[in-house]
Amino acid sequence: MKVTFKTGLLKFEQLGPDKWRIVEPFVAQVECDEWHEPILIVVPGGYETDFESVPKALWMAYLMIKGKARKAATLHDYLLDHIDGDLHADLDTRLLPFKPTRVWIDRLFYDAMVAQGTGLLARETAYMGVSAYTAFLKGSK
Repeated sequence: MKVTFKTGLLKFEQLGPDKWRIVEPFVAQVECDEWHEPILIVVPGGYETDFESVPKALWMAYLMIKGKARKAATLHDYLLDHIDGDLHADLDTRLLPFKPTRVWIDRLFYDAMVAQGTGLLARETAYMGVSAYTAFLKGSK
């Protein structure tokens, strides 16, 4: 999967210790085997995220990735909220031509971290965390 960020900067405001609001639309282009042409994913302004949060028990992992995967984390959170039905109607852009699985969204997270230049150790740690969460706690729907 190839990820290209069409929006250079991710503009956000902090709402609380672990909560931020995206203030302008954030756009990424994804090329994948599941669809025959590039897909634009638009995270609209107003969307709220916790960026790259991890369970408190994994605080060491959090220190490794904090602030290093915000673009990828925003896409990941937005798409998970999309498939889980946790978006307000005005934040649901419905631009995906297929319903992605959690496994596909986790892989997009990894490839988006590569695209934004997240270091190997931080990237692998973050990906292992979301993959384990998907496999063991949420199932891979």
